[in-house]
Amino acid sequence: MTKWADFGVFRVKYNDDHSAIVELEIRADQGTAFGEAHRVARSWVVDAIERGRTFVTSHLANNKYQRGEDVRV
Repeated sequence: MTKWADFGVFRVKYNDDHSAIVELEIRADQGTAFGEAHRVARSWVVDAIERGRTFVTSHLANNKYQRGEDVRV
């Protein structure tokens, strides 16, 4: 696997009315695998993107990670 971004986003949690993401499950993209899962607040991800970190959505299909969309502010 080629490194896609600094972090992969694997799950999101929405607020009660489902209008905004409040929490994300991210894993560091290590190039050959993804690291341990961490739950972080949306504000943490926004701040990281503004500091130059990159994020991409990802999901597991057929026992293989699939690249999704780049995450943007």
